[in-house]
Amino acid sequence: MRPTADPNAKLTAKELAVALGVSPQLVNRWHTDGYLNRDGERVFLSEAGRSWRGHRLFRYLDGAKAEGATRRSPKSFRKPRDWAALDRKPASELATR
Repeated sequence: MRPTADPNAKLTAKELAVALGVSPQLVNRWHTDGYLNRDGERVFLSEAGRSWRGHRLFRYLDGAKAEGATRRSPKSFRKPRDWAALDRKPASELATR
């Protein structure tokens, strides 16, 4: 996450995406479909207004909360395969001649 001068700054989806290091589509998805917070509740990214061109504006702080809540926790990463349970060897061991 990249810091910004003002946590209450109102940014477009593209500007917020650049500031948070995510895609603009993800920012719009947080607004329309919501995201699950750490407690498992669905939360929507609230709109802070519209630009003079009609683009949605979002507060940086709200976007940072959404990004932090949707970041993978160490518990959610996929566990490595148990090769012994599959009764086969990994490809790195099969490549030896």
